[in-house]
Amino acid sequence: MRPIIDPDNLLHSEETRVYISRGTIGFRIFMLVLAFGFSLYLFCVKEYFSALIVFAFSCSFIKEIKKLASEWEVVQMRINSQGIQIKNEPIVTWDKIENERIVTVVLDTSDGHSYQHDFAFYDANNHTTMQFSENEFNLSSQELLTSTKIHRQRFNNKKN
Repeated sequence: MRPIIDPDNLLHSEETRVYISRGTIGFRIFMLVLAFGFSLYLFCVKEYFSALIVFAFSCSFIKEIKKLASEWEVVQMRINSQGIQIKNEPIVTWDKIENERIVTVVLDTSDGHSYQHDFAFYDANNHTTMQFSENEFNLSSQELLTSTKIHRQRFNNKKN
Protein backbone atom coordinates (compact mmCIF):
# COMPACT_ATOMS: atom_id res chain seq x y z
CA MET A 1 0.00 0.00 0.00
CA ARG A 2 1.39 3.38 -0.90
CA PRO A 3 2.14 5.78 1.94
CA ILE A 4 -0.19 8.64 2.74
CA ILE A 5 1.44 12.01 2.20
CA ASP A 6 0.41 14.85 4.46
CA PRO A 7 0.96 18.00 2.37
CA ASP A 8 0.27 20.14 5.44
CA ASN A 9 3.22 18.54 7.21
CA LEU A 10 5.92 18.47 4.52
CA LEU A 11 8.48 19.93 6.92
CA HIS A 12 8.75 16.55 8.62
CA SER A 13 8.92 14.38 5.51
CA GLU A 14 12.29 13.48 4.08
CA GLU A 15 10.90 12.87 0.62
CA THR A 16 7.74 13.71 -1.29
CA ARG A 17 6.55 10.83 -3.43
CA VAL A 18 4.13 11.56 -6.23
CA TYR A 19 1.86 8.90 -7.72
CA ILE A 20 -0.65 8.73 -10.57
CA SER A 21 -3.95 10.28 -9.58
CA ARG A 22 -6.51 7.70 -8.46
CA GLY A 23 -9.18 9.98 -9.90
CA THR A 24 -7.66 9.65 -13.36
CA ILE A 25 -7.67 5.87 -13.18
CA GLY A 26 -11.18 5.78 -11.69
CA PHE A 27 -12.56 8.10 -14.38
CA ARG A 28 -11.11 5.97 -17.17
CA ILE A 29 -12.51 2.79 -15.65
CA PHE A 30 -15.90 4.50 -15.36
CA MET A 31 -15.74 5.51 -19.04
CA LEU A 32 -14.82 1.93 -19.99
CA VAL A 33 -17.80 0.48 -18.10
CA LEU A 34 -20.05 3.11 -19.65
CA ALA A 35 -18.83 2.27 -23.17
CA PHE A 36 -19.32 -1.48 -22.60
CA GLY A 37 -22.81 -0.80 -21.28
CA PHE A 38 -23.65 1.36 -24.28
CA SER A 39 -22.41 -1.30 -26.69
CA LEU A 40 -24.59 -3.87 -24.87
CA TYR A 41 -27.59 -1.54 -25.20
CA LEU A 42 -26.93 -1.10 -28.93
CA PHE A 43 -26.72 -4.88 -29.30
CA CYS A 44 -30.07 -5.30 -27.53
CA VAL A 45 -31.79 -2.81 -29.86
CA LYS A 46 -30.33 -4.70 -32.83
CA GLU A 47 -27.86 -2.02 -33.89
CA TYR A 48 -25.17 -4.65 -34.39
CA PHE A 49 -22.74 -2.61 -36.48
CA SER A 50 -22.85 0.36 -34.07
CA ALA A 51 -22.50 -2.01 -31.11
CA LEU A 52 -19.43 -3.56 -32.72
CA ILE A 53 -17.84 -0.15 -33.29
CA VAL A 54 -18.49 1.02 -29.70
CA PHE A 55 -17.27 -2.33 -28.33
CA ALA A 56 -14.04 -2.13 -30.39
CA PHE A 57 -13.52 1.46 -29.26
CA SER A 58 -13.99 0.52 -25.61
CA CYS A 59 -11.57 -2.42 -25.97
CA SER A 60 -8.86 0.06 -26.95
CA PHE A 61 -9.17 1.60 -23.48
CA ILE A 62 -8.44 -1.71 -21.75
CA LYS A 63 -4.75 -1.57 -22.70
CA GLU A 64 -4.40 1.97 -21.37
CA ILE A 65 -6.20 1.14 -18.12
CA LYS A 66 -4.01 -1.97 -17.62
CA LYS A 67 -0.93 0.22 -18.05
CA LEU A 68 -2.23 2.81 -15.57
CA ALA A 69 -3.25 0.13 -13.07
CA SER A 70 0.22 -1.44 -13.23
CA GLU A 71 1.69 1.96 -12.33
CA TRP A 72 -0.76 2.49 -9.46
CA GLU A 73 1.93 1.89 -6.84
CA VAL A 74 4.89 3.19 -8.88
CA VAL A 75 6.39 6.48 -7.76
CA GLN A 76 6.16 8.91 -10.70
CA MET A 77 8.24 11.69 -9.12
CA ARG A 78 10.43 12.02 -6.02
CA ILE A 79 11.28 15.37 -4.49
CA ASN A 80 13.90 15.37 -1.76
CA SER A 81 16.89 17.36 -0.47
CA GLN A 82 19.06 16.00 -3.30
CA GLY A 83 16.76 17.10 -6.14
CA ILE A 84 13.91 15.85 -8.30
CA GLN A 85 13.73 12.40 -9.86
CA ILE A 86 11.19 11.65 -12.57
CA LYS A 87 10.17 7.98 -12.56
CA ASN A 88 13.24 5.81 -13.35
CA GLU A 89 15.44 8.60 -14.73
CA PRO A 90 18.53 9.84 -12.90
CA ILE A 91 17.97 12.46 -10.23
CA VAL A 92 18.35 16.11 -11.25
CA THR A 93 20.16 17.88 -8.42
CA TRP A 94 18.97 21.23 -7.07
CA ASP A 95 21.98 23.07 -8.47
CA LYS A 96 20.80 21.98 -11.96
CA ILE A 97 17.13 22.92 -11.40
CA GLU A 98 15.92 26.44 -12.07
CA ASN A 99 12.68 28.37 -12.11
CA GLU A 100 10.24 26.00 -10.38
CA ARG A 101 6.80 27.45 -10.96
CA ILE A 102 3.13 26.90 -11.67
CA VAL A 103 2.11 27.45 -15.29
CA THR A 104 -1.49 28.19 -16.24
CA VAL A 105 -2.43 26.38 -19.45
CA VAL A 106 -5.54 27.50 -21.34
CA LEU A 107 -7.34 24.41 -22.66
CA ASP A 108 -10.24 26.04 -24.49
CA THR A 109 -9.53 29.34 -26.24
CA SER A 110 -13.16 29.93 -27.27
CA ASP A 111 -14.30 31.06 -23.82
CA GLY A 112 -10.94 31.34 -22.04
CA HIS A 113 -12.35 29.79 -18.89
CA SER A 114 -11.06 26.24 -19.30
CA TYR A 115 -7.58 26.05 -17.88
CA GLN A 116 -5.36 23.90 -15.74
CA HIS A 117 -2.34 24.53 -13.57
CA ASP A 118 0.84 22.64 -14.39
CA PHE A 119 3.99 22.27 -12.31
CA ALA A 120 7.12 23.16 -14.29
CA PHE A 121 10.86 23.58 -13.80
CA TYR A 122 13.89 24.06 -15.99
CA ASP A 123 16.40 21.18 -16.12
CA ALA A 124 19.79 22.81 -16.80
CA ASN A 125 21.41 19.38 -17.37
CA ASN A 126 19.29 18.65 -20.43
CA HIS A 127 18.40 22.27 -21.25
CA THR A 128 14.68 21.46 -21.23
CA THR A 129 11.62 22.64 -19.38
CA MET A 130 9.86 19.80 -17.60
CA GLN A 131 6.11 20.35 -17.29
CA PHE A 132 3.57 18.11 -15.55
CA SER A 133 -0.20 18.34 -15.64
CA GLU A 134 -1.87 18.73 -12.27
CA ASN A 135 -4.47 16.15 -13.34
CA GLU A 136 -1.88 13.38 -13.70
CA PHE A 137 -0.72 13.24 -10.10
CA ASN A 138 -2.16 12.78 -6.63
CA LEU A 139 -0.74 16.15 -5.50
CA SER A 140 -1.70 19.55 -6.83
CA SER A 141 0.75 21.86 -8.56
CA GLN A 142 0.76 24.12 -5.49
CA GLU A 143 1.66 21.18 -3.23
CA LEU A 144 4.50 20.22 -5.60
CA LEU A 145 5.78 23.80 -5.61
CA THR A 146 5.65 23.97 -1.81
CA SER A 147 7.53 20.70 -1.58
CA THR A 148 10.25 21.92 -3.96
CA LYS A 149 10.73 25.08 -1.89
CA ILE A 150 11.13 23.08 1.33
CA HIS A 151 13.53 20.52 -0.14
CA ARG A 152 15.57 23.16 -2.02
CA GLN A 153 16.02 24.99 1.29
CA ARG A 154 17.25 21.74 2.87
CA PHE A 155 19.71 21.33 0.00
CA ASN A 156 20.99 24.90 0.48
CA ASN A 157 21.34 24.35 4.24
CA LYS A 158 23.40 21.15 3.68
CA LYS A 159 25.66 22.99 1.24
CA ASN A 160 26.48 25.73 3.73
